[in-house]
Amino acid sequence: MSLLDNFPSNLHVREAQKEILDAIQENLKSGYRKIILSAPTRIGKSAVARKERLEEMRNLNKKFNVQDESGKIIYPGSGNASNPQTTEYLEAFMKLHPSKDLPPFVRRKWSNVKKLLQKKSNQKISRFFGE
Repeated sequence: MSLLDNFPSNLHVREAQKEILDAIQENLKSGYRKIILSAPTRIGKSAVARKERLEEMRNLNKKFNVQDESGKIIYPGSGNASNPQTTEYLEAFMKLHPSKDLPPFVRRKWSNVKKLLQKKSNQKISRFFGE
C-alpha cells in the first residue's frame, strides 16, 4: 500500500508532497522507524505528518488490540490523550495484563496515563493491606 493511498482525501497532492511521501515510504521499507522532515513553508508538512501518524496508528491498532471479558476487541484508537477510545484501551490493557508494562507507544507523561498508573498503583497497595 502506498502512503498516497491515505493522503487526506479533501486535499490535492502536490508534486513536492508526492516526492516527500515516496521518499518516506522508501525509508520506512529500508527499516527506518523515525523520520525528521525538514521542508520549506507551505509544502504541506502537517498533511504529510498527519498521514504518517494515521498509518502508524493503523499498524499499532492491528498489533496491540486487546479483547475484554465480553469478547469485544478494543483498539488503541488515535493515541491522543483526550480520546475516549484510547483511555478505554489503556484501562482494558491494564486490567487484562496487570503485571505488564504499558505498550511502548504509550506516552507515560500524559496526564490521563499518569492517572491510570496512579490508580493501578493504589489498587496494588490496597490489596497489600487487605483494604
